[in-house]
Amino acid sequence: DGTIVRLHEAFGGRRRVGLRVDGATSAARVDLLEEPLDAELLAVADGTVELDLGAFELVTLRLR
Repeated sequence: DGTIVRLHEAFGGRRRVGLRVDGATSAARVDLLEEPLDAELLAVADGTVELDLGAFELVTLRLR
């Protein structure tokens, strides 16, 4: 359950990004099969998740 979002850094550099989803209260990194990568949840403040992306990195998040 939840919403799956995939982010991709397409320009070959490191980026700090913020993703805002109204109503989101938790976020976790998952693999491409949408299984949890670790037990640690990402911080969500006012529906916004901030994370760092490496060059050409693909990140999958589960938002609830």
